[in-house]
Amino acid sequence: MMLSRLGLGLPKTSATAAIRIGNRNINSALFSQSVRANTFNAIKLQSGRYFSHSRYLQNTTKSSKDEQDNSLLVKQRGNRPISPHLTIYQPQLTWYLSTCHRISLVFMGFGFYLITILFGAAGLLGFSDFNSNKLIDWYHTKISTPTKWAIKGSFAYLFTLHYGLAIRHLVWDMAKELSLKGVYRTGYGAMAFAALAGTYLLSL
Repeated sequence: MMLSRLGLGLPKTSATAAIRIGNRNINSALFSQSVRANTFNAIKLQSGRYFSHSRYLQNTTKSSKDEQDNSLLVKQRGNRPISPHLTIYQPQLTWYLSTCHRISLVFMGFGFYLITILFGAAGLLGFSDFNSNKLIDWYHTKISTPTKWAIKGSFAYLFTLHYGLAIRHLVWDMAKELSLKGVYRTGYGAMAFAALAGTYLLSL
């Protein structure tokens, strides 16, 4: 308007046309920018879907291949021969006595805890008249003679054997009888002690 007043501007119709052309150019530029943005987003979405699908196919293929490898490995292991272990060793006095030392304690501990649990349960359930005298009377009246001899003999020999082997370990703790001959010597000594002391306890 200032330019038209000064006589330097374009006619009114020419100015309007220029404004329209400018607006049209701006709209075209905005439209082109919007189209480019939408196209880029569509390409990005499609590529993301493609890579996700490719990753899924790769994982599926890898898991199926791992399953096939594992199944083949299991079949191969099933065809392998078992390595010999106990059958190739000659029985030794050392591991026989070691096994008996542990088993004897298990059996004696089972009997001890069984009697202890019986007394505890009797007290909790209100059987106040249950005592050691009644347990001894029940043992002598209800248990047969062969069974009593078997129980008494088992505990007598297991106790004396465990006691003798415990002394053997104490000798080893003093750094004595650690040679092969000393190990066998103390082993035979523990067995002889168990035989004599167990027989004495059984005769009581």
